[in-house]
Amino acid sequence: MKTPHFEFHGTPLERARNGAVLGAIIATAFLLYVAGLYLLRGDGPFERLGTTVWGTIGMYYMLGLVAGPILGIVWPLRNSRAGSGLVVGLGGLIVYIVGLMTQQGSPLNWSLTDWGGPLTLGVLGFLLGFAFYRPPPKPAPPPEPTRLRTTWPEESDPDGLD
Repeated sequence: MKTPHFEFHGTPLERARNGAVLGAIIATAFLLYVAGLYLLRGDGPFERLGTTVWGTIGMYYMLGLVAGPILGIVWPLRNSRAGSGLVVGLGGLIVYIVGLMTQQGSPLNWSLTDWGGPLTLGVLGFLLGFAFYRPPPKPAPPPEPTRLRTTWPEESDPDGLD
């Protein structure tokens, strides 16, 4: 079975914009999940985690709109094994930090133990990206040259095929 291949193309600004769009799309998918959970179970699951429905939705959009552009910019680094690990590790680190910011506030006020989770996920992401690296696909060959010529109906075929 062939796995799908996803790429961000263009300038860093275009990749950042596309990353933000993809982040918003993913956040919307999570919004649908949160809405369904709220409709089925009410505020209970959110109160147990010390958050609200709107806080959770806001966190998902913040994650998508922060992590998406950053990952879009560094996406071309995936062409090497170490670069692939860096992109995955950076993604895990950003997602964990932004998610934790909604619970703990500014990272500038965090203790060393608060940083343990994001750094662990970043290192684990780097190792997984490094271990599961796949080289990029080979570019498609250029198209065969064509020899199309246009002639008027009253002209003879220059190749003599008429």
